[in-house]
Amino acid sequence: MASLLGTGPSLTTNGSSVVTTGRYERALALTTPDERQGVPVDAPGITLIGTALARRVLDLLHYEVLIRLRSDPEDVHHARSTVRRLRAMLRGFRPFLDRSWVDTLREELRWYAGELAAVRDIDVTIQALRSRVDTIPESERVYVEAILEPLESAVESARGRLLATLDGSRYRALLDALEKAAATPTFSGPETDAEALGSASLRKAARRVRNAISGAVKSSTPSELHHARIVVRNGRYVAEACAYVLGKPARRMARRLERLQEALGAISDGTLIEERLRGLVVADRANVLIGQLLALEAMHGERARHDWQLLRRKALREEWFTA
Repeated sequence: MASLLGTGPSLTTNGSSVVTTGRYERALALTTPDERQGVPVDAPGITLIGTALARRVLDLLHYEVLIRLRSDPEDVHHARSTVRRLRAMLRGFRPFLDRSWVDTLREELRWYAGELAAVRDIDVTIQALRSRVDTIPESERVYVEAILEPLESAVESARGRLLATLDGSRYRALLDALEKAAATPTFSGPETDAEALGSASLRKAARRVRNAISGAVKSSTPSELHHARIVVRNGRYVAEACAYVLGKPARRMARRLERLQEALGAISDGTLIEERLRGLVVADRANVLIGQLLALEAMHGERARHDWQLLRRKALREEWFTA
């Protein structure tokens, strides 16, 4: 894995330019995923873990460069998704790894995910509000800017803090730890081949997903549905990692879990938007507009819950959870 990651000095922001050498040049050159490249079924299990981690570490470096170079909300979104993939893989492969090592690394990844979330969660609200403009009476649209202004100010402040985080020692230490993890994962327990390790990890993830969506019923609270979303998302990311050795069956399961994740995500995003709207302090007619937007979000939320229940029942009738 060391040859995949390469070596080189740390990347730093220097005015409008960014220094990219060694591993950063490799990461920035990435354009397409390589899950089909594969790991031999009889390779050591540690090879599967290292390969999966290395790819996502490169992704993380790739999006770091883009975050520094431009202000595209999608870069933060992809970086956050990459962190979640890394945490999910470490959890999914934890039975084969040193638990203390895994938990420490996952906790640092949780910290960085929080730094990214401070930007991304506001971006989600801004994008949702802009997408709703056409549904607002034309006479009320002038007040949209009064709602968006504090959000855009908040996201700019959050972005400034994120850029400072990227230049900080804690983030540099996290990158060093991730690169070491990809090069030499701290394996624990009896040796096993990649196919056996992937199959066991996928089966366990599938069981957790089935249990989670079985309990995500119509009467579930937003927090319960959010928990189900996390389990489904983690299962999807484990399936993507296992696809390096298991191929089509794992990729097929990942695609199905992606659909479940998106359905639950629509519910969670709606809850986030409602909370953000309720926390805004605006004047005059903008408050009335917030009330209208909250009613609109509630309607979208009901539709999203209905769609989730249809998809949930269909998924539980199928047998792909047996992996």
